[in-house]
Amino acid sequence: MFKHLTPVFVLGLAATGLGAVAPDSPLSFVSIAHAKSEKSGDHGGGGGGGGNGGGGGDHGSKGNGGKSEKSGSSHGKSSSSTGKGTTSSGSGKSQTTKSSGNKATKATAAAPDVKSAEEEEVEVAFEVDNPGKFASELKGLNAYHASAQAWQNASPNSRVGRIAAYREAALATTENGRLAEEAAAAVSEKEDIRDGIQQEISDLDTDYAAKNAAIDEEIDALDPEAEDYDAQVAALEAERPSATEYEAQKTALEGQLATAEEDLSASEAELADAEEAAGTAAQTEDEALMAATDGRVLSDEALAYFRDKIGLNTP
Repeated sequence: MFKHLTPVFVLGLAATGLGAVAPDSPLSFVSIAHAKSEKSGDHGGGGGGGGNGGGGGDHGSKGNGGKSEKSGSSHGKSSSSTGKGTTSSGSGKSQTTKSSGNKATKATAAAPDVKSAEEEEVEVAFEVDNPGKFASELKGLNAYHASAQAWQNASPNSRVGRIAAYREAALATTENGRLAEEAAAAVSEKEDIRDGIQQEISDLDTDYAAKNAAIDEEIDALDPEAEDYDAQVAALEAERPSATEYEAQKTALEGQLATAEEDLSASEAELADAEEAAGTAAQTEDEALMAATDGRVLSDEALAYFRDKIGLNTP
């Protein structure tokens, strides 16, 4: 029966008997197809017999009738003239491998998926909104899912009640922080007013003194022996700024300065009270959080997620 076997079929039998062959061997593609067929459960009779034999360019062969252990049947086609070998798998799908000469072409590895910074930031944002990521860390704090009625009727010592207490404390911290910022802004404004009045007084004094000094220099420069000396001195003296007006302006400014300083002192006292209240509120918030978590310290990410879920800004 072997008298009518083609060279390609003989090569296929040889490859089957030899098993794995070196990649550069003309039989390597046949042995790879045979090995893949055995792995997938496909025992098709002619699934990949002459795909890359190298010697039978016009001896196309077809195999039909090999039964698969999983899919029932498979059909394999091969043509040495095209340089392509087709193997059939147990799933019924064919996989085609291209070859060049006597060497099987190696598959090119896929390029790594490089993400931009913007894409990574978006992924992080989605991760922060992932309930499953923080559920195990939040533990009892997952009670924030409770219904509105449960929130309204929760006892102070219950988990929902402690979460509600923490929320109120956090809101108080935010409000007291806002008041402290407003108080600080008021102090800064009052300081500017005081500094402005002080500058006006300084400018008034400087201008008044400069004008008098200039007149004194001119008088000193006059010739006392001149017939109109007295007249010249009188004319210069008339140019002096009014001392009465100067004193009145200065007195008015000093009154404004006193008022500004009083306002500033009051604002500074309000700022001190606001800062103390903000500090107390922050401490109360921390204690309320510890009560809600049973003394556990949450990660920054989990705390931010929890605060967001109960309507608070991130810390």
